[in-house]
Order: sequence, then structure tokens, then C-alpha cells
Amino acid sequence: MKLSCLPFKTSSIFNLTASLLLLSLSLSCYRVSLLPQPPMLPRQGSFPTVRFADEHGVVVARAAELSCDTLSPLRLQIKLYGLPQVLTPSFVVRADNTWHVEIDALVLTSAHDLRPDYLQLRRTLCRAIAPRGRLFYGTADRELLSTLASWLQVLSPPCHIKFRPTHGFHCELRAPASQPERETLARIKRRMVNTWQRQPYLLTRRLAVAIDLAHILTDGEAQHFTRFCHILRNSFVRELPLSFTSKRWQLSVCDTRDEEARLKHAALGLELAVREITLFKQLFERASHRGNVAVRISAGERPGKRFWLELMPEKDVISGVEQSYQTILETRAPSGCWHPLLIDSMPLARAIGLVDACGNYPSFVTDAQVADYFIDSITSEMVFAISNGRTKFLRLPSGNYRYRISHMPNYYLPSSTTEVAHGNLQWQKHSRPLISRWQPSP
Repeated sequence: MKLSCLPFKTSSIFNLTASLLLLSLSLSCYRVSLLPQPPMLPRQGSFPTVRFADEHGVVVARAAELSCDTLSPLRLQIKLYGLPQVLTPSFVVRADNTWHVEIDALVLTSAHDLRPDYLQLRRTLCRAIAPRGRLFYGTADRELLSTLASWLQVLSPPCHIKFRPTHGFHCELRAPASQPERETLARIKRRMVNTWQRQPYLLTRRLAVAIDLAHILTDGEAQHFTRFCHILRNSFVRELPLSFTSKRWQLSVCDTRDEEARLKHAALGLELAVREITLFKQLFERASHRGNVAVRISAGERPGKRFWLELMPEKDVISGVEQSYQTILETRAPSGCWHPLLIDSMPLARAIGLVDACGNYPSFVTDAQVADYFIDSITSEMVFAISNGRTKFLRLPSGNYRYRISHMPNYYLPSSTTEVAHGNLQWQKHSRPLISRWQPSP
């Protein structure tokens, strides 16, 4: 549309500057066209919040950072339903087309080859905005809904993302295609009983709980979920597979009346548990070795008969376990950057390989929580009672260990204030270290 010039009167007295200004304005009236421009959002000291709704008025996304006149980052927060808790992942896209995800207090950089078109996305968002009073709303067209659905699918492959009008985005967790878990767990149990001469307690306990759930699912004994959930709530955290410790998973299995969802989520948790148990079974056979440790201590005329022995791995033990773990992990298929049922333990879940790290896996040497979880899962006793002059049969990862020996004032309770000896020992295949100390009588 052309601009028309309004007539104006001039005074007989004017200076050169004013005349030039009037001349430029008159010329511009016939040369400038008004073209459609993207809406300009007002400055409010910070980025305004823009809400995008579907055709039924249901808000499906929220842009916390969106300025249509600058190349500012786009921060889109999406509501995702379908689980015991509504999730709100945020996708942050920058002008260089790089992006990351913020969800469950985690920042994930996508490892997938999906690069959004920043300029096209910004045009799509700005075109849809219409002010309503102090708030800004936008109608989420099909292009925007498709983009958001693609991002959600990349975020979590276990989800099947569906958009339901009047309901928004839903994550329908994919149920396992088959139930091979019971046979896999049975094979691991047979090998553990028939071949291993020393079993790690925590791994054995996790295997027993997983087998219990496998029997419930394959035998159709849904009424036994009450007993199973009682076991979950009365077990130590380290005695359960990582997926079974998730509060979100326990809610979807133990505190729901939706039987279909209960069975699906229980099967998903069991699938993750089998992956974890299989990993530690392989790591146990690759990294740990059996041997014997003996304690012979004389403390004068009345030496103690029973002691409390603590073993603490040095860094070379942790490094050796990590090296064996990396070798095993190379053969495992990727499984996405995030899992909606593992929020309580995402760092460990990424370390175990239940989800991809979207980058480097955490180092055992620098992450004490991960190192402790792995070492505890593949060792027999690290803290135990031993009689003076007797030998203890163990299976431990190779490397150097610090040890500390204390008196036991009675048969069951150790005393941390009566240290008898401390030092270092080296553990190798078929090791027979002897911890000895002699104190002559006064």
C-alpha cells in the first residue's frame, strides 16, 4: 500500500535544515511501501512469556525466550502427559542451529543428527502470536506441532509421542515386544550357582527380586503385586535393580488402578533390570578374581581371637573396572538420552548404559557414586569378620586395596576405636595375601 502525502503549509521564514527535512519526507511518501512485518513484542525488561495453544485452546507449549526482532535464543517448554507425573521439558535453540534439552534438572545435548531451522522456527512462532491483554497467545499450527513432536521423540525413544486434540502431547511407553527376561534371568542364576565360587551379594539380591517380578508377569499372577511392592519398600536401595528404585516407576506399578499401565510399566522396568544384571554379570566374570586372604596377628599375651576387616579399593582397581566396562559397553545398542522412568537415578542410569550419555560417560575415578555402585555390584565381601589365624575366600577386582583391622568386643559388633593394624595389599588372580603383625609381650 502506498503512502499518500498530506498537504502542509510552509512559513516564509525557515532555515536550510528544516527545508531539507520536509523535502525528504515528501519524497519518502511516494517511495516507501508498507510490507507485512512480524509482530514486535514489547520490551519488559526480560523476554515475555508466549503461550501456544491448539485449535481447542489447550496450551501445548510455552516460549519463555522469544523476541521477534532479534536473534535471541528460543526456549520452548512443552507439557508432556501420560506418566504419573506431568513432565515439562524445555528445548533451547540458538541462532547457530545448536540446541539442548533441559528436563528433570538435567541438561542434555542431543547426540542425534537433528538440526532445527532456527529462522524458519522463529518465523513460525512470531507469525502465530496475537496479543490478548497483557498475555500473548499463539495458535500452534501443524508445522509447529510436528516440530515439537519430533523433538520429544528424539528426547526419549522409549516414548511413542502422540498429540491428542484437547489433551496435548502424550508419552505412551512402548511395551516390550516379547518376554525373554525370565529365561535370561534363569540362565544367569544357573551360571551363578554352578560356576561362580563366590557370589556378590548385591547382584544376587537384585537377580532374586527381578526373577520374582518375571514370574508375576509371565504367570499372570497380578494379585502378587502387593507382595512384590512390599518387598520393594522394605529393601535397601542397593539391593534393588536401578529401575526398581525409581519413585516414578514404583508409582506406576504399585500405586495405580490402571492394570494395563501397571503391566506395561512393570515389563519396562524388568527389561531395564535385565540389562543391568546382564552387564554386571559380564563385568563380574571379566574384572574380578578369586583368592584367599589370611590374618595372623599377635598382640602380646592375650591376642584377639576375632577381628573386623575393611577393604578399600585404590584408584587402580577403579580404573581396571572402568576399562573392562568400556569394552562391554561397545557392544550395547544406544537407547536414547533420557528415560522418563529413571529420573531418580539418571547419572547412574547413564553410567550403566540404560540410557545414552549424549556425550562422554562419567568417569569412575572422578565420580565416587558411580565407582561405588560398580565396585559394590561385582565384589563379594569388602567388610567382614575374620578369626585370627584363619583364611577368608573372596572374589575381588584386581588391584591395590587399603585395609584396616579392628578388634571385635563381642561376636557381632566391630569397634572402630580399637584399630589393630592397617596397610595395603595387592589382589590378583588366585591371590593369597597374608596380613600379619607381631607385637612381643611387654
